[in-house]
Amino acid sequence: MYGFSSSNLSYSLTREGWKILAGVILSGVVTSFLLGIPRIGMGVYLVRVLRANSLVTSLFLIFIVYHASVAVLEFQKQYESLVLEYKTKAESDIKNGMIVYEHGGGMAIPMDSSSELRYKKMDSIRAIYGVEYRNICVSWPAFEKAQSRYYAFTKPYLDKRNGIGWEERMEKQILEISNN
Repeated sequence: MYGFSSSNLSYSLTREGWKILAGVILSGVVTSFLLGIPRIGMGVYLVRVLRANSLVTSLFLIFIVYHASVAVLEFQKQYESLVLEYKTKAESDIKNGMIVYEHGGGMAIPMDSSSELRYKKMDSIRAIYGVEYRNICVSWPAFEKAQSRYYAFTKPYLDKRNGIGWEERMEKQILEISNN
């Protein structure tokens, strides 16, 4: 259901995109020099290389703008779809009285019995306040942005249910458990 799209160039490049970018730049340089090879009776070699380089650079710029536009539009489409999904989820969670905050990243770490008991106590305190945290092990920019909108949808309900400052009270109780 969720695809990958990113409007963040550095994030995209870390996912093997750097090879494509390096290939495009290298092919542009090679093409510029091949187009600039002097022919008998033609102008100066350097001028021809610069003209060819201008042409290749312009085409490369058009290529980048096109793909960036497609990525931004795809990101926006995913984001709007996720916001709608999270709004529906927020309304359903409010009716059920249990708000589920999903977050990406992290791994399951084997715990000993005392750590497991501590985490169960922490989860029971969160349940008293009507909150559950769930790791879904997936994260991308559209998800993170949409998740913040879910928080904005559900915060007024939790403030009304638990009173202003409920998050600090809950965190204080959780901290007491984690320190024991």
